[in-house]
Amino acid sequence: GDARIDSNHNASTSASTYSSEKSKRALFFDEESDRFAFWKTTLYSHIMGIDVDLWDIVEENIQFQNMDADGVISSANRKALMNEENELYKKHHKAKSILVNSISYLEYLKISDKSSAKSLWDFMCSTYGKKIQDDVLEELSEEE
Repeated sequence: GDARIDSNHNASTSASTYSSEKSKRALFFDEESDRFAFWKTTLYSHIMGIDVDLWDIVEENIQFQNMDADGVISSANRKALMNEENELYKKHHKAKSILVNSISYLEYLKISDKSSAKSLWDFMCSTYGKKIQDDVLEELSEEE
């Protein structure tokens, strides 16, 4: 009897883990520039809700010695990190993962600097923030 209860408990636990993981996903940006401000605000709140340190990583452009163009350091270099640096490195990739998973593959390909969460964020803001401004200016000039 106990094995069966355990089995059912594990099944329900994994189902609830799945649903809670699903609810932790960031809003996906569909490249509609008029929705960018909404995506940006939602993503900020999403990241802050997970861990305030993650947002600091996005804003502060955390870099690590021997990091390659994709923001990765070798296993040997990673193992040489102090505990605090290792935690920061993991958080860096968690923040980066949230950002990457909230944009399309085609959008990802447009980003030249993929080394940090900040470079991804800055690309999105400069690309779509500027596009929003251009669209508003275009609308204003059409009204005249």
